[in-house]
Amino acid sequence: MLAATGEILDFVCEAADLPEAEHDLEWFDLAGPCLPAAEELHRAAVSEPSRLDALRRAGAVVPRASVRLCAPVPHPRKVICIGLNYRDHAAESGMDIPERPLVFSKFPTSVVGPGEFVELPPGSEQVDYEAELGVVIGREARRVSVSSAYDYVLGYMNVNDVSARDFQFADGQWQRGKSCDTFAPCGEYIATKDEIPDPQKLAIRFRLNGRTLQDSNT
Repeated sequence: MLAATGEILDFVCEAADLPEAEHDLEWFDLAGPCLPAAEELHRAAVSEPSRLDALRRAGAVVPRASVRLCAPVPHPRKVICIGLNYRDHAAESGMDIPERPLVFSKFPTSVVGPGEFVELPPGSEQVDYEAELGVVIGREARRVSVSSAYDYVLGYMNVNDVSARDFQFADGQWQRGKSCDTFAPCGEYIATKDEIPDPQKLAIRFRLNGRTLQDSNT
């Protein structure tokens, strides 16, 4: 995103000839060599008017209103979630704060981009929202130590953890109530971790039609 002009820089379009970039339309390993290439392209577009004009002519810079943004990570391998990770939410739910993280997952098909419709599943009458901070893992991680975990973080994004509460509470199966298609809208953007000095001090808000329905922080 070019903040000064409100335009979108299509790195995938421009990256075809970059040796550093794996030209993958679905996802770049931005924690690897692609990130410096993307940052350099962004700097050039911002600081060099002639380069910006050339990118426009090539179709690599387009008006924001002319595109539909997909999910920042359109086809994640895994969507791992932590339940009751905010004190206010635990109190609202009448539940104690877990001593250990309460882990569940959403199916990858639950992920959709900003502005997409959430499909209400037949039979549910209690579909609920929940604004969350999404942590994007930028490279493969297995058996990672606590001390090195942050090295695997690419950045952060907005996520709406949609739930069919009646499905969830009918028999205690969280995944059944949280993994319906379209139940994880996210985006618009990933803020890379260098842009977020302290992820423990971020506001989390959910607004619907101008009304603030959730106001908490990390």
